[in-house]
Amino acid sequence: MELTPKEKAKELIEDFKYTNKFVNPNWAIENAKNCALLCVNKKLELINLINNDGADDYYEEILQVKEELEKM
Repeated sequence: MELTPKEKAKELIEDFKYTNKFVNPNWAIENAKNCALLCVNKKLELINLINNDGADDYYEEILQVKEELEKM
């Protein structure tokens, strides 16, 4: 069964939510929402690039960013 857009949004927020006894739960949810929005915006950017034949360069750039993240 495919998730609804609302269910997908909730799932993304849960993926990014970080909580512990020192973190305000409201902050954790807001932070997770902002991270999820960044991901969705990047996906939209990629779709736009694919539709305009710019996907190859974008793919290489994202691979390089991933490598840099893994080094941190």
